[in-house]
Amino acid sequence: MAMNMLGGEKVSIVIPVYNSEKYLSKCIQSVLAQTYSNFELIIVDDGSTDKSKELCECYAHKDNRIIIKCQPNKGPSCARNFGLENVTGDFLLFIDSDDWIDENLLMDMIEKDAKYHADVIVFGWESKGKQKSLFKVTKRSRMISGKQMIEEIIEDDYASGGGYTFNKFWNWKKMKKFGVRFDENLFTYEDKLFAIENYRHSDKVLLVPDIYYHYLLREGSLSHQSTFQENNLSNILLAHRKMTDVLKDDLNLYRLAAGKYYSVMVRNLASSVKWKKKESIHKYFHLLEKHRIEFWKYPKWSFAKKMKYELIFWYVKLFYRF
Repeated sequence: MAMNMLGGEKVSIVIPVYNSEKYLSKCIQSVLAQTYSNFELIIVDDGSTDKSKELCECYAHKDNRIIIKCQPNKGPSCARNFGLENVTGDFLLFIDSDDWIDENLLMDMIEKDAKYHADVIVFGWESKGKQKSLFKVTKRSRMISGKQMIEEIIEDDYASGGGYTFNKFWNWKKMKKFGVRFDENLFTYEDKLFAIENYRHSDKVLLVPDIYYHYLLREGSLSHQSTFQENNLSNILLAHRKMTDVLKDDLNLYRLAAGKYYSVMVRNLASSVKWKKKESIHKYFHLLEKHRIEFWKYPKWSFAKKMKYELIFWYVKLFYRF
């Protein structure tokens, strides 16, 4: 078999599950249909209240490669970390419970690893909602360093595959020694922080143009919310502050991360003004005021961008009389 010719390395697939019974079968079946069969499927039920757990157990009874772990509802970061504690494979892949993968994903990843020996392989995805969109991470295969990858994704969430968990095939026998885990205080951008922390230890990142992953964009998800969510804004800002802290030992990367942190700060203030949330306006205005001098010293921004942020600052100061 091709699997034996390639060394028989085991792939660990981690799927956090919470109330996904409507979509779960398609997800699990796409894993069981893989042309590369040496894998373990670790499903972490995060306190589901529907039939998700029973559905997972039904599949586990039929296939001993499926491992079910359960915990009270703590969120996806905790669920993924629980999954990582049980990983025994050489490679690591995360899948969201309402998504699915192409049947040749694992085989192609194993073959590319045998050829390129990358620390991580990043591939494209298809997003399905009211409209279908394709996201290629590169026009042709290319190898870059982890530092280059951070430079590309820190300001652009979509560049080179972004910081998402689902489109990365990690060489876990190399990366696990660094002990990176998902920050359980974050519920947004926790995936990007996880990726950046791992990229700091990565010498070789392989970007491939192929699309293997199918991402279901559901109504009701965070990306569809059109109302003001202060806890989301605060968590996004916290995530970017943590990214800045992680990169403080590299001046160039630190400056890039700090710039993104400042941009999120201004965006949160603008959103608070739009929704007329005075407490949030007060909070983000004074945070912006604290960092205002740093804005003007930031070397990566044009004078026009700095003036735009300055005008937002003065508009709020004069209108709300802070």
